[in-house]
Amino acid sequence: EHMGQKLNSYVDWLLLPAAVSMLGGPAICVPCGVTQAGLPVGLSLAGPPGAERRVIAAAAAFERAHAWRGMVPRTPAPL
Repeated sequence: EHMGQKLNSYVDWLLLPAAVSMLGGPAICVPCGVTQAGLPVGLSLAGPPGAERRVIAAAAAFERAHAWRGMVPRTPAPL
């Protein structure tokens, strides 16, 4: 789900980071919690070209400000 819109397939989800990549700016994903079902959730941060240090600094600040570092998602069910 993205901004309330259900993503029906992996390809739908992939369009979001692909758009950021095509713009040539840096991007990073940091853990930000788990769903009610125990599945991990990530926060994607992106910046303009050349802003690598700012994006990494923002991700590091987020991680320092939140306790998500110590959380462990549920063990996946065997396939």
